[in-house]
Amino acid sequence: PEGALTVTVSGSSKSLPGTEVELVKVTDFAEYPGKGRATGGVRCHRFLKDEDALVSAWAGPAPAIATTTTGIPIELPQTYGKRDGSGIAVSLPIFAIGSRTH
Repeated sequence: PEGALTVTVSGSSKSLPGTEVELVKVTDFAEYPGKGRATGGVRCHRFLKDEDALVSAWAGPAPAIATTTTGIPIELPQTYGKRDGSGIAVSLPIFAIGSRTH
């Protein structure tokens, strides 16, 4: 859909919840093909060193917003990343992702 975004958050499965350094990436939904190739899927987030888990993912209307467990807003990247790129470090662990659009 027009104006839709995807947000992906990567981290390490070896970290305790709430303590890991997470990388977040915001991508325009139109970057994703409607169908994967013969491999059966499309990569949405490239892991960097010490990352091995997709911690969270969200798709919905722009603008995307994120919060901590206590409701503190987390600034998401304003520039969109490549569909198969890695993310940008965020200052606090992300608990929830949503949109201001209803």
